Parts: sequence; structure tokens; C-alpha cells
Amino acid sequence: MSRSLTARLLRGTVLATMAICALLGTGIYLAVRRTLTAEFDGGLLARAEALQSMVEQRRDHVHFEFDPAQMPEYASGHDTDFSQLRLDGKPFARSASLAMTSLTALPDAGGRAAFHPLTLPGGHPGRMLVLHFRADADNDDIPANAHAAATLVVARRTRGLDRTMGEVLILLLTLCGGA
Repeated sequence: MSRSLTARLLRGTVLATMAICALLGTGIYLAVRRTLTAEFDGGLLARAEALQSMVEQRRDHVHFEFDPAQMPEYASGHDTDFSQLRLDGKPFARSASLAMTSLTALPDAGGRAAFHPLTLPGGHPGRMLVLHFRADADNDDIPANAHAAATLVVARRTRGLDRTMGEVLILLLTLCGGA
């Protein structure tokens, strides 16, 4: 009789411990994923703001003062970033890394930067930032409503993020499995 009681208590304790480990592991994984994705998105936003600062309107012409030598991460190559600028909904400029392909811009998210997962040219997983803004004018002669509507799409591969999350998952599974 005491053997069966001991076995039931032990089984209940093991199951409760497994459930607690699973919940804690899931919570830790989701928190780490959210934090690392926010950091990744912050990097995308910084890159987009750097590109946005290069868009300037002079009278009725918009200039994009992008110098590929200053930003080699947008050159075509193995591990590059991607960018595309649209003015009034029409393609205006794109990074060499895009070649003849395009990044699909999504509708305006109410003036906020919008981050989305996507499949990049070449089939790699990535994240993109869609940023809608008005081109800056080099003088005050242009009324605010006459500034060109611009959409900037910046994207990067998530290989590093995905690899790190895989390592976190293996670590958590090992820790929870060992408990």
C-alpha cells in the first residue's frame, strides 16, 4: 500500500516539475525572442533613419544622396542588406543587392515604423521595416503638403537571430530535460 502511495506521489511530483519547467522554459524563450527581435528591429530602424536622412527635396525634385562606398552593406554580395525607396508609390531607388527584384511595401501603419517577417531574394528568411515619411526640403519655400510622399523599405537576413534562438532553445530543452 505504501509503495503505491509513494509511486503516485513521485509520479505527481515528476509531472508537476515537468509542467513547471515547460512553462518556465516557454516563458524564458518567448521573453528572449521578444528582446532579441526588438534589438534586431532597432538596428533596422537605425539603418532606415540613416537612409531617410539622405532623401531631400529641392523645389519639385527629390534627391537621394546615397553613396554605395559609404554603406557597403547594401552592395550585392553574400550577406547584404536590402533597401528600396519609393516616391508617391513609384520605385525611385534600390540597393544593388536587390538587382532587379523588389521589396513589397505594406500599407502605412499610421505614421509608425512597421516591422514584418519576409522571404528575401534568394529564399532566405528576413525581417523588413516599412517607413512612410515626407521628404525633407532644403528650404522653407516648399509648403509642408507639397513634400513628396516617400516609402522606405529596409530588410536584413535573420540568420544570426535564428541561430541564436536555436541555441537558446537547445539550452532550455537541455536544462528542462535534465531537471
